[in-house]
Amino acid sequence: MGLSGTGPGLVDAHAHLARLPDPEGALRRAAAAGVRAVLAVLGEDAGDGAEAAVRAAGLPWAAARGIHPEQDWDGAAGVAALERARRFAPGPGTAAVGEVGLPSYTPVGAAGRRRAAEAFTRQLAVAEAAGLPVVVHAVHGAADPARRQLAGFRVRAVFHWLKAPPEVVEAIVADGHWVSVTPEVVWRERDRALLAHIPPDRILAETDAPCAHDPARRQPSEPADVAAVYAALAALQPEVDWVGRLAANYRAWLLGPAAPGGG
Repeated sequence: MGLSGTGPGLVDAHAHLARLPDPEGALRRAAAAGVRAVLAVLGEDAGDGAEAAVRAAGLPWAAARGIHPEQDWDGAAGVAALERARRFAPGPGTAAVGEVGLPSYTPVGAAGRRRAAEAFTRQLAVAEAAGLPVVVHAVHGAADPARRQLAGFRVRAVFHWLKAPPEVVEAIVADGHWVSVTPEVVWRERDRALLAHIPPDRILAETDAPCAHDPARRQPSEPADVAAVYAALAALQPEVDWVGRLAANYRAWLLGPAAPGGG
């Protein structure tokens, strides 16, 4: 497993490799497409199966682990998820905590919101203590509450596939965090408009594989598809060396000093 692994080449900063039908093949295809590093978001699965699925292709990858915030926080599953968050430890070989955050698509009541917020806080505390960066899942109305929770911790965060108002995006960047964009930046105006509020040194590229992005084909994505993000960025801002810039951004998020914070 590689950490920085980002010489000249592309980086997929968020892929659920263990969910792909052929992770090893996907990594080989990614390498052939010029991808040089992948963040494998393994979630709570710290078992041998998830890691074995992505270990053999030889492409540098790093593992992120955490309790996903899209849970039924009002029900028994949410109570159990909070208990797991209270016991959460990233484990050996973990390079980032994630994806964690606040529910954005799952309806939750007041008690569920409190559980979700506590689970996020518990995992942020673990990340801070371990010096690990954080992958944040919090979009639309959850983005700013998540940003405010982050302010209490000295951690480096990337808001993955962010959807939020411009003022929230700018506040996230002002707090020293990063924002990652997906292949939907190729065609979705919402995602393209987001870039106007993010300086190049705060952008990462991701696929969220196997999430489908092409509105015509609707086929599962894989890390090789991150090339579409680079092409879109180059078309929008051709003056930027996006290959070098995003590799440097990924290293800074993964390995750099913590963002200002702490309460």
